[in-house]
Amino acid sequence: MRPVSLGAITGRLAYPSDFIPTLVVFAIRADEPTTFRVLHTPGTPPAPPTYSISAVEPGTYVVISYVQSPNPLAGAYTAAVACGMGGNCTDHSLRRVTVAPGETATGIDLLDWYAPAGTFPARPASSEELRAGDSVRLCNPYADSANVRASAGLTFPVRRTLDNGTPLTVRDGPLSADGYDWYEVNVAGDQLASGWIVAHTLRR
Repeated sequence: MRPVSLGAITGRLAYPSDFIPTLVVFAIRADEPTTFRVLHTPGTPPAPPTYSISAVEPGTYVVISYVQSPNPLAGAYTAAVACGMGGNCTDHSLRRVTVAPGETATGIDLLDWYAPAGTFPARPASSEELRAGDSVRLCNPYADSANVRASAGLTFPVRRTLDNGTPLTVRDGPLSADGYDWYEVNVAGDQLASGWIVAHTLRR
C-alpha cells in the first residue's frame, strides 16, 4: 500500500456556558463531505479546552464541533472566529482549512456557537459511534495492518498487530488520546485477545 504523508489539525474549544461538555469534532473534506475524521473530546473540567486531530489526509476541510448528546447546537471555525468574535464579526460562514502533507494546521479554533440555526451542516451521515457488541472489521486506509495496544494511547505497549480484514467485536469506547479516537476490541472468537485500536481503522 502506498504510504501517505498525513497532517493534523489543532485549535481551541469553547462553548456558550461556564463549562465545555463532551464534544464531537469533525474535520470534513470540503470537496467530499462523506469523507471526514472525527474526535470525541472529554469536556472540561478536567481536560484543557483544546483539541488535536491526528492522521488527517492532505486536503481542504471545514471543522465543526457538535454536542455529543442530542442537541442542535454546533460550533465551528468561521469567518467570525478569524475576525476575533467581536460585535462587528457577523459573518458565520465556514472557513476552509488546508492540511499539507506532514504539516499541522494550527489555530483552527472552534469558537463560533452564535451562527443562525441551519448555518452549519448536520453531523455527517453514518457517523454514529460504535457500541459495545458491534461487529466490525479492520480496514486501515493507510497500511495493511494496525496495532492493538494495551490501552487507549500511542505510549501503551503493542499487544499484537492485526491484518486488514480481521473480524473484531467492539467492547468499549470511544476514548480520545494522542489525537485519535480509540475503541477496545476483541478478536472475533477469542474473548481473551482484547486491546485498543484507533477508530479510523474500523469499519462496520
